[in-house]
Amino acid sequence: MEEAIPFSKEARAISDLPLVAYAAGFFDADGSVFIAYRQRRISGRGQWAVYTTIFTTTPSVVRLFAEQWGGSIGPTPGGVIWRTSARTADRFLRDLLPWLTIKRTEALLATRFRRECLRKPAGWNAKREWYRQAVHMLKSRRT
Repeated sequence: MEEAIPFSKEARAISDLPLVAYAAGFFDADGSVFIAYRQRRISGRGQWAVYTTIFTTTPSVVRLFAEQWGGSIGPTPGGVIWRTSARTADRFLRDLLPWLTIKRTEALLATRFRRECLRKPAGWNAKREWYRQAVHMLKSRRT
C-alpha cells in the first residue's frame, strides 16, 4: 500500500491546475529526479539533497516552470535544462504527485527521503544511500 505524501500547501492554492498537470506530463516524459551527496568546493562540507531536472529544446516551457517553482535554467548542448534542488525540488515533486504516472514512484521516494533522512546524523548515511540507489534503479529499469 502506498504511503500518503502530503501535497505542499502551495499545490492546494495553485489556481492554474492545468499548468501543474502539464508540468507533470512534461516531467514524466523529459524530467529526471535524483538524490545525491554534493561536496562544496570551498568549505569541503557536503550535503544530501533531492534534485530534479528537465531538458528541453523549448526554453519558454521551462521558463513557465521556473516562474512557478523557482530553480535555475541553463544552456546545454541542443537545448536548455531547468534544475531544482532541496526544498524547491521537494515542493515541485509534491505539487506534481497527483498527476505523475511514469515517475511517480521516484517522486514518492524522493519526497520520503527529504522527510526521513535530512538533518539526521552521519549514521543515517546507509539509509540515505539506500534511497539514492532505489531511485537510480527505477531509472535504469526504464532504459
